[in-house]
Amino acid sequence: MTGAIGGTTVRCLPADQQVRFHQGYEPSERDRHDMAQLRRAFGIATHF
Repeated sequence: MTGAIGGTTVRCLPADQQVRFHQGYEPSERDRHDMAQLRRAFGIATHF
């Protein structure tokens, strides 16, 4: 899967995989922000 940062194509993980990697620990504010962005961009459910 690919995405873009500042016009540069980059490889990235699918959104559902990113959510799985954020499970099993107390989330930081940055983690909460990241999950909020995934919910907004992809309409997926997250656990926090």
